[in-house]
Amino acid sequence: MIINTDYVKKGVGFIAGASVGTVAKDIVRNNYTPETKLQAVKLFVACAVIGGMAAAQARVYTDSKVDHFFAKFEEVEETQEIPVPETQE
Repeated sequence: MIINTDYVKKGVGFIAGASVGTVAKDIVRNNYTPETKLQAVKLFVACAVIGGMAAAQARVYTDSKVDHFFAKFEEVEETQEIPVPETQE
């Protein structure tokens, strides 16, 4: 197959990671209101860590799905016979 799966994985992983990371950060921020500067710093760090962890796990998941998709695609590609039209003379 000519398509480089690494580029597809990076693109899909970036989109999924950014989306999931943002959602995780928003959930934490919407459920906790800091009352002091120290709590605000702790909230920022917690959001960064939780968002990063969620993004990393999303990339692992999407990488496995991309691999599965291309494996199935290659399997179908190998089993399909391309019909050759008969020549009319």
